[in-house]
Amino acid sequence: MSKLMQYNRRDFLKTSCQACLAVMAAGIVGSEMACKPSKGLYVGKIRKGILRVPVKAFNEQQTLLVQTYNYKEPLILIRKKEGEVKALLMRCTHKGVGLEKIGEQLVCPAHGSIFDFDGKVLQSPAGEALTSFPAVADEKTVLVKIEQ
Repeated sequence: MSKLMQYNRRDFLKTSCQACLAVMAAGIVGSEMACKPSKGLYVGKIRKGILRVPVKAFNEQQTLLVQTYNYKEPLILIRKKEGEVKALLMRCTHKGVGLEKIGEQLVCPAHGSIFDFDGKVLQSPAGEALTSFPAVADEKTVLVKIEQ
């Protein structure tokens, strides 16, 4: 085998191995990033039927999306007056599709149902209010009772 072919083969193998390592590293980093919740989503745990969320998780916002292992869709916590919080499941009552928060409304991307921040239907085809959960807040913590 000529010296030129050995060099090219060696260079090819070296470059290929480096490329494989780079792809593997990118996959590991990408999967790690995919496992982290997106900004504005709080991951909460329910213990003994109570979800505890620190008020500071709201970051000065009126609403907070909270993902739990109990539901596919997140809950939305909405701060009303001092100490009053509304907790709603972000699932449309028409066909069970996850809702999107648009302004101060919750909108179903599948069929166009619209709900207000109290869970009431503003626009059909949904005919029932959203699933809500009893919630209270003090200066540090929001407590939401989740039926299991």
